[in-house]
Amino acid sequence: MPVPPRLSLSGAAGPVQCKGNPVNLEQIAELLEATEIVPVTHGDARIESAWGTDLLSEVLAFALPGSFLLTALTNAQVVRTAELTELAGVCFVLGKCPAPDVVALARRSGVPMLMTELGMFEACGRLYAAGLRGSETTRHEERQPSPTPAGTGV
Repeated sequence: MPVPPRLSLSGAAGPVQCKGNPVNLEQIAELLEATEIVPVTHGDARIESAWGTDLLSEVLAFALPGSFLLTALTNAQVVRTAELTELAGVCFVLGKCPAPDVVALARRSGVPMLMTELGMFEACGRLYAAGLRGSETTRHEERQPSPTPAGTGV
């Protein structure tokens, strides 16, 4: 049974769903008409999934290494979360730009940062239309037990 799209009443857009085609950071920057804040040092890395959320606990719990994060949060916790989960990069939506100390932390940590004037919905939609999908579905599929064959009683 397919996983239904998630809605969050907390204001987070939630992850885009399903598996898809990988893209690289340079393609993401172009799709989002984004400005580079911290240089992309591994622009050819293939990114297969993305998150659009302000709930970093969801990213910590479900994101796969190499995922990409769209968020409106601009604090140091975003960089720390990117480090812990081995995210490929972060893009701030709505034209938000982190403080200089957060940018410096991202540079030291090697976390690429972009900024787009787009809102969360539009940014997620553009990535989805380009073939990028969310990692939460992949994790959900890994947890699902295989169906029991009919008539086995198991």
